[in-house]
Amino acid sequence: MTKESDDIHVMMDPNPDDAPETIRMLVSSLPANVKVTGFRWKSAFRGRYDVLHLHWPELRASAPGRVRRSAYPTMFLALTLLNLMRRKPTVWTVHNVEPHERLSPLSRLALGTWERHVSVRVFMYESARFPDQRTSDLVIRRGDYLPYLEALAIDAAAVEPAGILNFGLIRPYKGIETLLDSYEALPESARPALFVCGSPEVPDYAEAIARRGAEIPGVVVELGHVPDRELVDRIRRARLIVLPYRKIYNSGTVLLALTLNRHVLVPDSPTMRELREEVGGDWVMLFSELTPEALQEALTQAQSAAATSTPPNLTLRDWKDVGESYAALYANPFENTTVTRDKLAS
Repeated sequence: MTKESDDIHVMMDPNPDDAPETIRMLVSSLPANVKVTGFRWKSAFRGRYDVLHLHWPELRASAPGRVRRSAYPTMFLALTLLNLMRRKPTVWTVHNVEPHERLSPLSRLALGTWERHVSVRVFMYESARFPDQRTSDLVIRRGDYLPYLEALAIDAAAVEPAGILNFGLIRPYKGIETLLDSYEALPESARPALFVCGSPEVPDYAEAIARRGAEIPGVVVELGHVPDRELVDRIRRARLIVLPYRKIYNSGTVLLALTLNRHVLVPDSPTMRELREEVGGDWVMLFSELTPEALQEALTQAQSAAATSTPPNLTLRDWKDVGESYAALYANPFENTTVTRDKLAS
């Protein structure tokens, strides 16, 4: 591999070419000397990179299909041990406390081995750190969605927001049925429209949600991919974004809504309390249980705050700072100091 003296070669998973928007924004924010290539099994084993950076390692420790179900965790376990022996730095940006879906015993073994031996764990909130804190742990906040919106060249003309929106992948842990139940319990004459949209990850669950929504006046459930421009338009036209998750650790959905100056209602958790404190005002509203009363209170609060609220404070989520922080990490992955993004960037 040809390499300039100051170049840093990072193998990243998921592959930035077909990854979620937040991964593409991260890669775009990195300095020119950081060269990112997408994950490939053969290339990963060859080790012609300086750092291996995974965002969702559970996707490498498991796969659908009988053959892949055993092959993937075996290969991932072997790769983890190989990189450990050759002292190849590994980075894990922690998006989830645990996988959303159940894993086989072999997949759990492979994932657990990775988690025990990964060189650096990157958390997106101070309150997200695991109890077994390590000196190599870092906090680097996730950036906002301004680059994404600028690339879409969204019309900045003001729109009059109304209604409730839930969007994202339709998965059981997201608790959409609870939102439908609470919405139905509101007085029909006073409740705004509720729109639920997203791609079905679990078809049976998604179809059940669609059937349930069809029974409730004012609810529209649309299953399937929503194009980026259309999604942004729907967010801008909503008064309140509701994420009825059973648990929440971090969420790109919340940051996209906040970047578009929309109020969000989310489960109470340490990370969401930290985010509420960070952005200020009433932009992030919390519930311990998504009752009809909690939903109505959030709607009322969003409506009354709309005219007077200053925009959410997202200054800590500038992608230039995020990119510089990751570049500093890639350059010194074995540096045994506990630092935050702000210290890395200084």
